[in-house]
Amino acid sequence: MRRSFIVVCVSIPLACGSACGEEAVDLGAPSDASSAGEGGTSEASLLDGASACAPGQPGTCAPEGAICTAPASCCSNRCESGYCVASGTCTAPGSTCTTRSTCCSGRCESKGSDRSCLNYCAADGAHCDGPQDCCSLACHADHCGGLICKTAGSTCAGNQDCCSSSCDNGLCALDSSTVCRASGEGCGGDAGDACCSGVCALMTGRCDLGPGACRQPGTPCVVSGDCCRGQCQPGPSAVPICTSQCLADGADCNSAGDCCTGVCSGSPAKCGGQTCADP
Repeated sequence: MRRSFIVVCVSIPLACGSACGEEAVDLGAPSDASSAGEGGTSEASLLDGASACAPGQPGTCAPEGAICTAPASCCSNRCESGYCVASGTCTAPGSTCTTRSTCCSGRCESKGSDRSCLNYCAADGAHCDGPQDCCSLACHADHCGGLICKTAGSTCAGNQDCCSSSCDNGLCALDSSTVCRASGEGCGGDAGDACCSGVCALMTGRCDLGPGACRQPGTPCVVSGDCCRGQCQPGPSAVPICTSQCLADGADCNSAGDCCTGVCSGSPAKCGGQTCADP
């Protein structure tokens, strides 16, 4: 396991100053979040929001979804289960869940015999291990983007092609070890009960993410009201997705998936991260 050092900036209440110091941070995933489905953000982007601060200059805080060891390193001042998560009562990645509305990441999928909150989804272009790592449910050649994952029974060249992350003898297969079907997986009729979300989008015959937080650009949707912004329109795979350009640094954002850089942090949240204190 590699270890490196980032600078942690601790805001002092009712003052503009901050204290900066070094803290050892694991660059691998936390031990309780080591499965492929909980990743989706490269090591570099995880630390984009936690750069060094020179004497007399402000440091930056780590965004939601970044690996952390202490609350002071997170813009939200909340570090749970090894991840920076939103302030409030939502549950951290790795926590058991029944609906995505309880998860800080807005993503509740099957993990073995339970449903678990996944990490924050990654924008197109970010590193991924499988489709569930990506807002778009598309992971190809270890990067998010392109055509949405394939449903069970479709031809595949590897696990990343399949919504289930299981390619067996050239065909996508359902994972018999999980309790429900992943978002994007095929469903139909009353099969919505088989989806982790309990919702089957009948127009596409795929499991929908279900009710909860608004969805980032590129995320499959049912109606435009699902999207944080933009419209719900057919994407490259003919599956409706939230269509809107990613946001440049400095723009207001809802989550990392909104931003071209894949970093959304601060309060109020902005793309590209925010300094934790003025110099």
